[in-house]
Amino acid sequence: MLTRVISILCLGVILLWASCGFAQDHQHYQVLLNEARYEDVLDQIKADRARGQDNAELGVYAAKAYDKIIRRSGPLKRLSLTKKLRAELNHVLEMQPGHVYALEELADFYHYAPAIGGGSEKKSEIFALRLKAANIVRYHIMKGRHAHDADDLAGAIGHFEKAKSLAPDNAEVRAGLGNVLVFDQQFTSAFVLFDGLITEGNARVDIYYQAARAAQLGKMETAKAYAYLHHYIKHAKPATRFSKAAGHYRLGHLYKADSKANEARAEFEQALAFNPKLKQAKTALKELNNE
Repeated sequence: MLTRVISILCLGVILLWASCGFAQDHQHYQVLLNEARYEDVLDQIKADRARGQDNAELGVYAAKAYDKIIRRSGPLKRLSLTKKLRAELNHVLEMQPGHVYALEELADFYHYAPAIGGGSEKKSEIFALRLKAANIVRYHIMKGRHAHDADDLAGAIGHFEKAKSLAPDNAEVRAGLGNVLVFDQQFTSAFVLFDGLITEGNARVDIYYQAARAAQLGKMETAKAYAYLHHYIKHAKPATRFSKAAGHYRLGHLYKADSKANEARAEFEQALAFNPKLKQAKTALKELNNE
């Protein structure tokens, strides 16, 4: 009896060790993604699967790695890798039919891909409806993005407003709505959303830029706009949604509006130092020098 108990305990320890190792591997995949070691992610997933370890999250990491590789690949390689990405997402759905990430990514793929590359609005809508059933907030966020990209600002605002009514505290929803409102020139409403996220301590670094942009374009809350842009420029990383060049460009316009020509010139020049191709900064600098 004692021998059997010891055997069971040993087996439990082995299984626990294996599952912990698998969990650590999952964390390691995210580290590799953050380090842009996408091929290493795929190699390790292949090795894990060869050992009989597989679940939906492995497929998600594989899909994310393929997505990053696709973005830096040529047209021919992109086509073959896209098939592998879709295969991973479908594999995720085989294991977990209501997986929100996989449903949204497939709906996005079929929506944005050209017909020659497998795009199909009909297929996109099929996955969109499955996403709606699984997570209606994510559905409205996605549909809001699609409408915004199609320059349908009213439609985009409608979807984000619906998402906000369902999840009023969701930071992504509020930021997405704020972004669309800026394009719709509703600068005050947009600023209120971004400023609220910052005040609550619930803001990514790019939200500081978006709040300052809304304030600068709306000619309001100048003190906060200065503070938010300085914060953004200090903390923005290369992978941040908006560039440091954009931050310096916006800061230049704040100084220009305050009749601080030398400071404005320095910021426009700094913007061009980060991105020599930034046309807006070139134009702004030229106009400033001609005044």
